[in-house]
Amino acid sequence: MKTKKRRLNKSFFIGSLVGFALGALCITQTLRSDMMQEIEIAHQVRPNETFWQICQNYYDENHLKNEIYFLEFVYEVEQKNRWLKDVNYKLQPNDIIKISYKKQKPHALD
Repeated sequence: MKTKKRRLNKSFFIGSLVGFALGALCITQTLRSDMMQEIEIAHQVRPNETFWQICQNYYDENHLKNEIYFLEFVYEVEQKNRWLKDVNYKLQPNDIIKISYKKQKPHALD
């Protein structure tokens, strides 16, 4: 009887701990998303630019390493530009590529 009660107490404790951790994670993610702003850009392709180079440049220039993995970023750019698959990712000068990413909002001065 005592071992059954101990198991129940242990299960309750572990369940409570997991629930608390998940709740804290949700609150953190909500706060983090409130601190982010969506940035959208229309990039005009220059001669000899590749899709990969464009993604790499925006990823590096905007310091997104702490926000998203590079391949995730490339996937998101692909999803906004589904026409790229039709042309086998071969870009022509003056093509327009839509790029969007989230970046931390600047802090307001008090």
